[in-house]
Amino acid sequence: MPLAQGTIATGIATQTAPPAQSEALAFIALAVILVVSLLVIVALGALALIVSRRRRLARSHTMPTPDEPPIDAWAEAGRRMPLEEGPATEPGSD
Repeated sequence: MPLAQGTIATGIATQTAPPAQSEALAFIALAVILVVSLLVIVALGALALIVSRRRRLARSHTMPTPDEPPIDAWAEAGRRMPLEEGPATEPGSD
């Protein structure tokens, strides 16, 4: 029996323990990946907010306010064009 006990003792003595250092490195790598992922998500959210704010500001500058009447293109062109004097522009001269 001493031979069997010796081989078991030798096997236990030569068996390596699970590497704690690789587990620690894996945990650190997971933490770094999670932090980087969180930073990317925050950066994308900030970028989306900036883009939506710029679009909203650009839209507010181009759209007229509700209290202003809509501009009729024909009325605006008629207001800007000088009327010619003559019989064709007098009322009832058809």
